[in-house]
Amino acid sequence: MTDTAQPTPNTEGRASVDVASPAPGSSAAAASIRRPNHGGAGAAPEVKAVGLSRVFTTKSARPRAALDNVDLRVPASQFLSVIGPSGCGKSTLLRLIGGLDTPTGGTLTVGGEDPDVVRGRGVIGLVPQSPALLPWKSVSENVALLDRLGPWKGRRLDGATIGEWLNRVELGEEGELLPHQLSGGMQQRVALARAFAIEPSLLLMDEPFNALDEVTRHHMQTLLIELWRLRRPTVVFVTHSIDEAIKLSDRVVVLQGAPGTVAADIPIGLERPRLSGIEDSRAFREHAAAIRRILLAGESETVPEIQKGAS
Repeated sequence: MTDTAQPTPNTEGRASVDVASPAPGSSAAAASIRRPNHGGAGAAPEVKAVGLSRVFTTKSARPRAALDNVDLRVPASQFLSVIGPSGCGKSTLLRLIGGLDTPTGGTLTVGGEDPDVVRGRGVIGLVPQSPALLPWKSVSENVALLDRLGPWKGRRLDGATIGEWLNRVELGEEGELLPHQLSGGMQQRVALARAFAIEPSLLLMDEPFNALDEVTRHHMQTLLIELWRLRRPTVVFVTHSIDEAIKLSDRVVVLQGAPGTVAADIPIGLERPRLSGIEDSRAFREHAAAIRRILLAGESETVPEIQKGAS
């Protein structure tokens, strides 16, 4: 597998909005979005893996390989989705990029550095499958958690800044509530605010919307892109949903097998902004069909030329 394709061109420019449609009640939040004026995390990094492998030891004498010889490059500020069947190493790849695990083979760099070094600076945002909120802390305290525990020790996020982020995710009135007093979608919005509040240069997301209903999931996808526009961090987004991957991403990488390998790397040739109803366009459905064929075949195939802007 060679170095991967560049981001899909954006005819609207870097500042353009990329949302499927305004979510219910989100217009005020979207209008209030602006670039923060407090200390940021720095430029978005390139992520690069060459021959990346990860083998786990087990209680038996037989090791378990999760990833094998993965080559991957994610240019700075690109939104990349990773899709594949369960057990193909998607979450392992995310943990390696985030410096939460160590490869057993190959090389992996974030901005040219070891991921563990980058993680130590507190500039990597992580949104897991579940919101992972501390139940005894308030919504505001959970948003501040990464800053309080990270290298800044609470120096980056004051009360006003936390309030701004809660407003951005439409939870400005819920800051003093405890997690159990929120719905599942509201809890995931807290997790998004927590990840973005530290102004990460790299954002890692592991199936964050998997347990949500369709309407809430659509709302969260819209909100995610709105927040991404604030600073354009590099994003690696793991999902099982083909439509979600296409709607959000500049590229989709398909992992297959156990151990996981890169089966396909597909540029998403859909111009931004992506408006409501794009899922019904011919170009969108051709992308979806190509990815589905690869997943079902379990092997690489040539992706057909897909005309941009087809309807």
